[in-house]
Amino acid sequence: MFCMKKIYLTFVLMMASQITCFGGVKKSPIRVTNEMKVEAMQIVKSMPLKQRITQLIMPAVKMFDKDSARSQIDKFVGENQVGGLMFYKGECTEQIELYNRAVSESKLPLLVAIDGEWGLEMRLRKTPRFPINMALGAVNDEKLLEEYGEETGRQCKRMGINIDFAPVIDVNSNPQNPVIGRRAYSDNKEIVAKCGVAYALGMEKAGVLSCAKHFPGHGDTNQDSHKTLPTVNRTKKEIYDTELYTFREYIAAGLNGMMVAHLNVPALDSISGLCCSISPVIVDGLLRKEMSYDGLVFTDALDMKGVTKYQDVAVHALLAGNDILVMPENFDKCVNDILSAVESGRIQESLINERCAKVLAYKKAMGINLQPVKSENILADLRTKECSELIKKLARKSITLVRDNKGNSQKAKGKDVQLISLGEDENLKLISLGDTVVTDRDFYRYIDNGFKHVFAYNSKTSEMPKYDGSKPIVVEVFSPKQKYIDALGKISKHNNVVVIFYVTPYNMLKFKDVVNRDNAIICAYEDTYEAQMAAQQLVQGKGSFEGVMPVKIDF
Repeated sequence: MFCMKKIYLTFVLMMASQITCFGGVKKSPIRVTNEMKVEAMQIVKSMPLKQRITQLIMPAVKMFDKDSARSQIDKFVGENQVGGLMFYKGECTEQIELYNRAVSESKLPLLVAIDGEWGLEMRLRKTPRFPINMALGAVNDEKLLEEYGEETGRQCKRMGINIDFAPVIDVNSNPQNPVIGRRAYSDNKEIVAKCGVAYALGMEKAGVLSCAKHFPGHGDTNQDSHKTLPTVNRTKKEIYDTELYTFREYIAAGLNGMMVAHLNVPALDSISGLCCSISPVIVDGLLRKEMSYDGLVFTDALDMKGVTKYQDVAVHALLAGNDILVMPENFDKCVNDILSAVESGRIQESLINERCAKVLAYKKAMGINLQPVKSENILADLRTKECSELIKKLARKSITLVRDNKGNSQKAKGKDVQLISLGEDENLKLISLGDTVVTDRDFYRYIDNGFKHVFAYNSKTSEMPKYDGSKPIVVEVFSPKQKYIDALGKISKHNNVVVIFYVTPYNMLKFKDVVNRDNAIICAYEDTYEAQMAAQQLVQGKGSFEGVMPVKIDF
């Protein structure tokens, strides 16, 4: 094993010149050639069985405690030579320190993943915060979404990350879905596919593997697979027409990562009694054979309650057709169960060899190396001016004018417009918009968006602000709590009101019965600084509304 790094480096240099981009139809530039597969198999033959097995495992490194995280690195990489790591929450400098420790202990380059569905900020503090997916579903601009994916890829690469467990391409057809919701782009399969593919292409253009999830579709569930095993009660035709549509489009674009969900889908497998992620009928039969997918297949986290009830989960997962086992509940048991299964003949050693060679070939195709990452100027490198402008542009293009029967949205341009904030998020410590915003995000700053009269609603006493009902009123809604529904009901009796909702369309529906039909309704999807600024500026006539409502709502 002393020459493993040298063998791999020679392989990478030899193969790098063979990686080219597709012409014509847009396809991912990351692709594995037959030559790469042959060379990877030669490396596999020099590896002991245990290392071939651990190359197929991606445990999580949880950064809640630095000493514990270092110990995890030493165990997973130093002692067991895992194929990849998933870093779980923390700060950039902490992760870079741990990444560099892992690189120094590994004999082969590592797959390094983050679960960053809307960028690094979902897991790493103080990094740029991009809009949630449902807001991006309102952005009718595939080129811009591809640019966003490329920027996400750039930031991942700067951190040493080479896989992002995104995009979510579930079609959120169930408004009561407790786990997908705003993580989905839309309840429309075409919108979901266009957004997800554009984002993934941008990311892979930057050299970071995308990973579509949650196959075969988590959008029509009313339970959370983190807590239990949800059942999808749809017919096979419905699933093929809707849920699988987005995954077919992703595969057609030559994209390279797929995550399989912990779901019970009787229409797709009513025989094995196994959930999707460990079902050979679904992973090998449907995804690999019927849908002709040959990229990397990842399980969803194996410590989720949707799958932990099964015995020998790791063995089931490999036999089902998965390449990489993500976050096993018990790492040592995972390794030992697979070793025992190979020794007993339950898993053929050739299967381990094939999967290991595939993982190695992808590492070559992606140009992954064992170079450390510099932590100097990391935040400045991530939070560039170009990144900031991109976030603002995405936010502005997402703001959606839901209805305006009386043209009220065009009357909020004068000096006497009144701004009232309802349901400000207590965690953000919002004092008043148009004057001062104080939040726990250090990039928020003083803003003055031109509103002459700003009123604060007292959320503790439910005391209504003293406003003039004869003048234009802009009401900002940050929470669907009942006290804010009641407050909006009182204000919206006036006919000259514009309501901006900084909540999801589903939460916006909770206000339906109290809103005057003559009120103008705007959806900003979330309460980030950029969303607030964009919505306020549009209300004041600084630009036009471009967002398209991504889900069906009757408002």
